[in-house]
Amino acid sequence: MPTKGWIELKTVRLNDGCHRVIRLVMGSSSATSADIQISEELTHVDDIKVRNLPTESIEILLSGPPDSSVRLHLISLGGVGRDVFLTRIAWDKLSISWSRAVLPLRMRRRHLERPKPPINGPAAPVQSEPEELELLQLQHGEAVFLTVRNISLKDAISASGLCVEF
Repeated sequence: MPTKGWIELKTVRLNDGCHRVIRLVMGSSSATSADIQISEELTHVDDIKVRNLPTESIEILLSGPPDSSVRLHLISLGGVGRDVFLTRIAWDKLSISWSRAVLPLRMRRRHLERPKPPINGPAAPVQSEPEELELLQLQHGEAVFLTVRNISLKDAISASGLCVEF
């Protein structure tokens, strides 16, 4: 059962610390409410002032238990402030941590790519034939993991009815 709810509203922090709405994911509560417009300024999430917070913190504030409500205070481009109430929708994120799955491959690949210390001369990336073969296999394996991850994410999002850009 999903433990997180989302409204799928994306912001960007400007140089002055303000957060502007840059994307509403189609089918999400932020998009279907029709109360939020791109380029509006987000000032508060549930009475928490968001100015100067990192974008990642905004995402955490916007997430919560499924079917819970969140109150956003937005300022339109015309300078009019208002509160918008949205309900978080449940969304099952993939339970596979692809970055953790690829990490051992990536670490070994980076180790093999490092130049060996010189014995009596300049450093050169001299590798034995088995090491060269292992490096090629690791590079290929990492590329396969990343391709599978992208396909899995697209399939999961398509099945949920949400539209996300990759």
